[in-house]
Amino acid sequence: MLCPIHIRDHGRALLMDYEQFLDYHDGSALAGAAIGWRAMERAGMLLSDDEIWDRAELSVSARHDGPGVRDALEYVTRCFTRERFHGEAPRGQGSPCGSAVDFHFTVSDGRRVVQVALRAGVVPESFFAAARRCREEPASMEARAVLSEQKAAVAAAVMGMDLRELFNSKLTLLMAPTGQEHA
Repeated sequence: MLCPIHIRDHGRALLMDYEQFLDYHDGSALAGAAIGWRAMERAGMLLSDDEIWDRAELSVSARHDGPGVRDALEYVTRCFTRERFHGEAPRGQGSPCGSAVDFHFTVSDGRRVVQVALRAGVVPESFFAAARRCREEPASMEARAVLSEQKAAVAAAVMGMDLRELFNSKLTLLMAPTGQEHA
């Protein structure tokens, strides 16, 4: 069962679920949307240890900023609207999406940094091969249909997996709470 994402914005607690997000996303990049959503779900869990994470101070970086990933990051964190996204690929071009390594996210709230990276093997090589075929000019209708099927299959698999099986993650403390030292 999927857990909703809890986040604060301007002092207001928000509760977001994946179905609402899919209404926001146009459906063209389901695999990236699912991976981005689950990555933000994992980041939120790690950044919400003592209180719900807050959009106010969030900054996000990612190696892949294709349309599905971009929509997930924006929907949850508002990092593009608030100009707090730092892409590791040329802005707006996304990465070539050649492997799981491309799905690496870093989220910071100013006190802590969470790194969330898709585990190798979660997304089958056939998906990346289909994506590469569609980048070739001109991509055939058949190649685009295969990629669409792959996107839907990857999204379904990603949404059905446990977050710890999907991602390697690491939480780093940047600043110790007031009155405590950080070694």
